[in-house]
Amino acid sequence: MPNNSRFRRRRATSRLNLRLPSALLTKESEGVTMIPTFPVLGILSAMTLGKTDLPQISYVVTPIPAEDRTALEVEMTILTGDQTQSLLHLPHSSMGARNLERTISGLDVEPPAQLLDGEVPWQRVVEHGPQEELIVRYRVDWDPTQPKTTSYRPLVDSESFQFFSEHWMIRPVEEDQAAHWRFECFDEPEGWAFFGSFGVDSGSMEGPWTEVRDGFLAGGIVRGSILEVGGGRAAVMLQGPMECSDERLLRSVESVIEQQRRLLGGPVPATFVVSILEISEDVLAGVSLQNSFVCRVHGERSCDEIAELIAHEMFHQWVPGQGTVHGDYADEYQWFSEGLADYFARRFLVDSGMVDVETFVRWTNEDLVTYASNPHRHADHSEMKRAHETDFNNDYYRLNYMRGFLLALRWETHLRRAGKPSLVHALAALLDRCREQDAPLHEEDFFELFQGHGVTTVQDDVERFIDRGELLTVQPDSFGDEWEIREDPNSGAPQFHQR
Repeated sequence: MPNNSRFRRRRATSRLNLRLPSALLTKESEGVTMIPTFPVLGILSAMTLGKTDLPQISYVVTPIPAEDRTALEVEMTILTGDQTQSLLHLPHSSMGARNLERTISGLDVEPPAQLLDGEVPWQRVVEHGPQEELIVRYRVDWDPTQPKTTSYRPLVDSESFQFFSEHWMIRPVEEDQAAHWRFECFDEPEGWAFFGSFGVDSGSMEGPWTEVRDGFLAGGIVRGSILEVGGGRAAVMLQGPMECSDERLLRSVESVIEQQRRLLGGPVPATFVVSILEISEDVLAGVSLQNSFVCRVHGERSCDEIAELIAHEMFHQWVPGQGTVHGDYADEYQWFSEGLADYFARRFLVDSGMVDVETFVRWTNEDLVTYASNPHRHADHSEMKRAHETDFNNDYYRLNYMRGFLLALRWETHLRRAGKPSLVHALAALLDRCREQDAPLHEEDFFELFQGHGVTTVQDDVERFIDRGELLTVQPDSFGDEWEIREDPNSGAPQFHQR
C-alpha cells in the first residue's frame, strides 16, 4: 500500500529531483563528442493543449527498489471539469505483454469517491462531484520471474527498471484528453540515472494522450553520454555488458543520426534519447518512440547487427513518423515504412563506412532466401487486407519488410542506370510534402512524386508486386558490375556473388 504522506509531499514539490552521476560523462572517445557535465534538459516534448474543456491529467512517478525488482509508485491527478464520472483504463495488453492489470495494486482515490469495477477487468469507474481534483494512487509491480513471452515486456531488477508508457499508465478512456507527466525520485539509490522520452536528469512530457503514451521511462545504473550531432543532442544510455564496445555503439548512433537528419530534413528535437539495454534472451529488438528509441539486445550480438537495428528504428522517426503513404486500409503501406527502413538503414551504414558492401550483400542474400521460403510470398492485395483483419502472423509481417526492401533496391538500381539522383531525394521530397500538408500522401500523389524523381516504374511495380502479389526479382548489377547472381542450390533463391 502506498505511503500517502509521502505522496502528498511529492505532489507539493515543484522541483524535479533527478540526477545523473557526472562520472558517467567524463569519458573521452575518439570520433564522439561528449559533454563532461549533464545539463538540465527541460521540457523536450511540449505542444499547445487544445480542447481545454476536457479533464487535464498529470502523473508523478517514484521508483521503489526491492530485492529482485523495482516497482513504481504513481500519483495521477485528474481535473474533472463538469463531469461526475470518470472511466479509467488500467494497463492491460501492450507490445506483447499480457494481463498488465494484474501488476496494479493499492489503487486508491482521494478525496473519497466511489471506485467501481468497469465492464472488463482492466477498467475502473470513479464517481465523484463536478469540478473535482481527483488524486489516484497506485503501485506498478512487474514480477521479473514471469515467462519471457515478449522482448518488449517491462524490464526490472533491483538496480534498474524500464517501462513503456502503456505498461504503467492508468489513463482516461477518452484518448483525446490532454495529459502531462513528470518524473520525481526521493531517496534515490546512489549512482542511479533517470531518463526516458522526456529526456534525461530532469524534465516532463506533455500533450494529448496519443503522444504521451508513445514513450518510455527508465532508471538505474547506466553508462551515459551526450552527443552533439545533426543540429541537436542525442543522449545515449547504455546498460548491461555487451561484446560491442561502447565507443562503437556511440559512433553508430552518431553516424546514423547525422546522415538521417542531413538527408531527410525535418524538425530536430532538442534532445533525442537512445536507450541500448542488454537482455538475457537471444534477441535483437528495437522500437521508435516519441523523441526516443529503445534497443534491447543480447550482449553477444555483433556491432553490425546492432548498428543495423539502430539505423532501421531511427528511420521510423521519419517514416512513418513525419510522412508515409495512405492506402485503403490502415497498414497497406507497411511495406513502404518497414521495407524502406531496411533498405536505407543498410545504405546509410555503408555510405558512412560503418559496414562494408559485403555485409550489405550478405544481409540481402539472407533476405532473398527468407523471401523464397515465405508461404505467403504470392499474397495479393485482398489476401494481405484480409490477413490484417484476421490473422496477421509473422510470415505476413516479414513479407512487408522484404517486398519494400526489394522494391527500394530495384528503384535505386534503375535510378543509377539512368544517371538520376539517388532514391533518398525522392523520399526527402515525399517527407517535405507530408510535413507541409500535415498528412500522409494519397497513393496517386505518391506515384506522381516518385515518377517526377525518376522512379518511372513506381505505379506499375506497386500494382504488380504489391497489389497482384507477383514475385520480385533482383537485377544482377544491383550492387555494381563486380557482382553476379547465382541460384542457391538449397532454397532456389537468387544469391549475389563476387565475380
